[in-house]
Amino acid sequence: MTGPVLATLANPVSPEHEGEFNTWYNETHLKEMIAIPGVAAINRYRLADGPGAESAEHRYLTFYELDGDPAAVLAEIRARSQSMTRSDAFDAAGSSMALWVPVEGGSA
Repeated sequence: MTGPVLATLANPVSPEHEGEFNTWYNETHLKEMIAIPGVAAINRYRLADGPGAESAEHRYLTFYELDGDPAAVLAEIRARSQSMTRSDAFDAAGSSMALWVPVEGGSA
């Protein structure tokens, strides 16, 4: 990753809905997001079991790699958000999203 990324932290609404959450995210939401101009790649992560996991607020992290003007990409995401497929398994109220930009000299 060398450009800006949109990072999303999320959870299913309950452990019982985790399978449904992942199916929706992988098979529906990712396809809708990658179709947005300026979203170049998407990578999802699940919190690893082990030290620190018990105190983590979120179990899932997604990086949306952006190509082009981040403000324009975010505007397009907002414009399309109301027409995107929703899932009752996704804890929308508990999720968070933020734009991150590279730190100059911050790569090795």
